[in-house]
Amino acid sequence: MTLNKRRIRLIIRGIVQGVGFRHHARHQATLFGVAGFIQNHPDGGVVCVIEGDEIAIGHFIRWCRKGPTFAHVQSVDEQEEQFMEEFRIFEVR
Repeated sequence: MTLNKRRIRLIIRGIVQGVGFRHHARHQATLFGVAGFIQNHPDGGVVCVIEGDEIAIGHFIRWCRKGPTFAHVQSVDEQEEQFMEEFRIFEVR
């Protein structure tokens, strides 16, 4: 069975800076087997680009909608992008 590979750009808004969101996201991405990056956005949110199979990406996005303990996620916008197999690991930028 071949799993569909996807690439998604997430814009996560709310109280997501200064609460360990990026580092917890790296841990979750490693657990779920997705690659990509996450970085703070000047507007106070975070931007995350992930690649992986659609099941793993679904689990990661569900986690992002909640975030770590001290985060308060207000919204997660998803944009489908062309899968490029660009990333080998998940990194915090």
